Amino acid sequence: MLDKKTNAVLQLLSEHAGDGYNVLEKSVLLQHVPAKFALDMHDFCSIISFLKEQKYIDVKYHDKDTICLSVTAKTRNHLEGWKESTGAKLGNKQFGSLLVCVGACAFVGAFIAMLLWQLIF
Repeated sequence: MLDKKTNAVLQLLSEHAGDGYNVLEKSVLLQHVPAKFALDMHDFCSIISFLKEQKYIDVKYHDKDTICLSVTAKTRNHLEGWKESTGAKLGNKQFGSLLVCVGACAFVGAFIAMLLWQLIF
């Protein structure tokens, strides 16, 4: 599982790389990283290296200013799953209903166990 900063860089690379290998300017990519993550060039390159090691991207070559990369199927699957998982959250009413149902099931189970205990012994 990737952290939010790494996931933001991966989404950025996926948007800018498109299909196949593309040559991208590192400085331009770094400008598009959300400001709340405050990445410098060293951190950005470290994240790219991590993504390459984990097979999220395939890097053909890179130098000081540019990088030629392609996103893999693993990236597309991850980003689709990330969008789906961030949208599924329990609301307060759903959580309350869940607690009530679990409590009721526990009570009924304990009651049945008590009745069986009295019947057997």
